Amino acid sequence: MKLNPVLLCIETSNEICSVVLACGEEIISIRESDEKNSHAKNLNVFVEEIFQEAKMDIKETDAVVVSSGPGSYTGLRIGVSSAKGFCSALNAPLIAVKTLDAMLSIFDENTFRYALIHARENEFYCSAINEDNQKIYDDNIFFSSEIIFPADKNYFIAANDLTISKTKFEG
Repeated sequence: MKLNPVLLCIETSNEICSVVLACGEEIISIRESDEKNSHAKNLNVFVEEIFQEAKMDIKETDAVVVSSGPGSYTGLRIGVSSAKGFCSALNAPLIAVKTLDAMLSIFDENTFRYALIHARENEFYCSAINEDNQKIYDDNIFFSSEIIFPADKNYFIAANDLTISKTKFEG
């Protein structure tokens, strides 16, 4: 693959449907919607719009990146099916990225980092990395009371739900 590949990135594992056109690590164009149950309606429209905005042809795509979950089963099916269709039409490779790993990647190393996706009721999918960059949770599902946060260290939380807070895990 070339140094700065053109990537079509698709995220449909949660409430937000997101499509990004990137060149290497630079975001060229992005479309997102948090409209409930709209992934099937919006995904292909968003793909067309980001390429038009960038004044690029979809045939310039070097690879398609898609979130692989955990998350909404229906959302994942829509995203992965579309991604596979684009790969087939473009003869491009498919790169699957674990949703929680992508969430963890936003933080600096050498700190405790947690990524949480609200599953249902009081359950969460969780991945976490300690200050030595070792996975302590890897796409596990827990009740909130089962997730252990370090009492004597700073840590960061990335979550798909703004109502998730530390107070939900203390008590």
